[in-house]
Amino acid sequence: MLNKLILASTSPFRQKMLSDAGLAFDAVKPDMDERTAEAPLKASGASPGDVALVLAEAKAIDVSERYPDALVLGCDQTLSLGDELLHKPEDMEAARRRLLHLSGKTHERNSAVCVCYLIAGQNIVYSALRASPISVANNLAKIAPVFVRASLDVTDAYKPGNVPTLADSLFYRRSVYKHLLDSI
Repeated sequence: MLNKLILASTSPFRQKMLSDAGLAFDAVKPDMDERTAEAPLKASGASPGDVALVLAEAKAIDVSERYPDALVLGCDQTLSLGDELLHKPEDMEAARRRLLHLSGKTHERNSAVCVCYLIAGQNIVYSALRASPISVANNLAKIAPVFVRASLDVTDAYKPGNVPTLADSLFYRRSVYKHLLDSI
């Protein structure tokens, strides 16, 4: 029987979204290195959306196996321009180059959510992916340093208040979670 909800993440923003949705949950860090898990996916030609989905599932399954009495929520987001997977810039200069590279283009935020629980030693997994287009203004030749600094921190550049697709998804998951608990 499922008796608790666990968020497979220590992200303060994901925790805030669940708290704001009125859910009681524990947060547990998945035991995995995302870049190591991502490497074979990229090598196989997986799309950035597929990478987000597989990472969300891997996080949920990892934590679910350690907490078999819980419903586990795993999440991941990737940022992409076409098939190019974009990671957080390492410094101000890299952030400035990234913003110039995106100038006048539309990239995608791929948000993946996975709900996982164990029944008779078997993982039951429900997952969803949503890609949201993000357009960057053209002619960013004179980028304000404060904007570049914000782009260095994905948690500032893509705050939950600016990510309605994931928030909407989590609010929807709240009703799914309640339904699952009632039916199991």
